[in-house]
Amino acid sequence: MIDKTSPNQPFDVPSDVSSSPQPQEPYLPIEHEDQPTSKRAKIRRFLFGKPGKIFSIFILGFVSLALIFAFLAYPHRVKGEPIELFKKDGYVLSEKISYLFQAPRVGDRVIFVKDDNGFDFLGIITDVESENGIKKYTILSSPGKQWTVAQDRIERKIYFPFVNQAQIQSVITTITPSPTPEISPSSTEPTVVPGSTSVPTSAPTIPPLRSVSISGFAYEDRSDDGLFNSDDPKLPYMQFYLYDSFESEKQISTIYSNESGDFSIKLNVRGDLIVKPTTYNNFRPRGGQLEFATSTSGIEFGFRSVGAPVASQVGIIEGDVFQDSNRNGARDGGEQGIYFYKLYLLDSSNNYYNTDRNTQTTDSGGHFKFVNLPTGRSYTLRLSNPTRDYIIDRSETSITLTSSQTQFANLQIPVFKTN
Repeated sequence: MIDKTSPNQPFDVPSDVSSSPQPQEPYLPIEHEDQPTSKRAKIRRFLFGKPGKIFSIFILGFVSLALIFAFLAYPHRVKGEPIELFKKDGYVLSEKISYLFQAPRVGDRVIFVKDDNGFDFLGIITDVESENGIKKYTILSSPGKQWTVAQDRIERKIYFPFVNQAQIQSVITTITPSPTPEISPSSTEPTVVPGSTSVPTSAPTIPPLRSVSISGFAYEDRSDDGLFNSDDPKLPYMQFYLYDSFESEKQISTIYSNESGDFSIKLNVRGDLIVKPTTYNNFRPRGGQLEFATSTSGIEFGFRSVGAPVASQVGIIEGDVFQDSNRNGARDGGEQGIYFYKLYLLDSSNNYYNTDRNTQTTDSGGHFKFVNLPTGRSYTLRLSNPTRDYIIDRSETSITLTSSQTQFANLQIPVFKTN
């Protein structure tokens, strides 16, 4: 017997198997298309094949455009009373890249911030001037309203809707008159009727345009003496009409004092530049218009409150707004005065008065003081709560200054601040 388990012994060969070599079948390659394809293989083929490359390019392009648009473009809805190039309730797009590489120029349509309130305004730059190395831009934001701001107040450049330079220039010329063609005598000799004593008259002379700059400030003349004193506050947002004396009936522009009470503008005129203060924001001008033949700075315009008394009337109302912790309506020990925004004082004729600091707020400790009030009148102190940060149980307080009473002091107004 042969031991089949021994590694040194051969196995039995079946009798039906020939020991001679057998012919082999020829090699046939495997057809992959006939084999089932896995889901992973399909995904791989899509991603790394031609369709995947096209799809990847499309996605990358879309993301790049989205990032560029998010960085460059910003939509703004037009509100208020826009100038001619903008439509109310329409939309404009702006970008902020241009002004990283170049300064704004006359004719640019821009988004700007006119004061520290942070509100965005749109307008057209109508003039640029440099003062002590600092550029100042005059911007028309709505019909008759111009602002003078520093370059850092101009945030973005508007590029849509598209308009051409001629359209922009047509708006700018409503602020700065375009030169009027000089009238020259006709080259044709006038016909003289025999026996007539009439003498041909020469054509009127039209002076050339010249540039006149003015700057100054508006203030409340509390002492009614026509002088700017140390306790006279400057007035923001006061309105002035501007005229050219050569065409004195034609208003050529309107300017406003900024948040600090200052104003400045440069215009082209043929005659003198006339500046006429107007009654605005419950203040009336103390004096009349002024004329300037040359550029002038340091101009002072005094204003009085519409309901302001004469200097002999010195009525005063003052008091405090305090945190009424227990909501009992009375100021108890330990209840502190708190800052409040905003409060109004108005008389029976609805004339409004600002505090002695020319604000509609208390100081940080809640104290307020109204001065130069006409005596012999009744007043209402009204608290407004636009931020909803307070609970106000008594929003109005009535006060009467008799003709012999010049001061109403220690008025205590309770509120409850919620946060």
